[in-house]
Amino acid sequence: MQRLPGLIFILIFCHGVNAAEGGWLYYGGDQGGRHYSGAAQINTSNISNLQVAWVYRSGDMEKFGDELKNTSGQSTPILLPDAAGGSLVYCTPFNRIIALNPGNGTQRWQFDPQI
Repeated sequence: MQRLPGLIFILIFCHGVNAAEGGWLYYGGDQGGRHYSGAAQINTSNISNLQVAWVYRSGDMEKFGDELKNTSGQSTPILLPDAAGGSLVYCTPFNRIIALNPGNGTQRWQFDPQI
C-alpha cells in the first residue's frame, strides 16, 4: 500500500512528460478525440507490412474466467518515459498493475493491491 502514492505520482508526472515530448494531451489526440497523428513512420503505403510484435497474457482469464464472463472492461496502457522506467504499464480487471518491457513484452514488475 505504501507504493500506491508513489505510483500515482509517477503516472501523473509521466503524463506531463509525454505531453512535453509531443505526446497526446487528450484521449484520442485532441479535444475531439480524432485519433489523428502527424507522425509519418506508418502510412498507407506500409501499413500492410505491420506484424504483431508480441502478446502478453496477464493470467486473469485463466484464474478468474468465470467472474469475467458477464462483465466487460477496457484498459489503456501507458508508456512511461525512460526517466520513469520506460515500461508499458496497465491495470488488469482485478486491479493488478503490470509493467512490461515495450520491446519484447516481458513482465518487469507487478503490483497487486489485493482488493
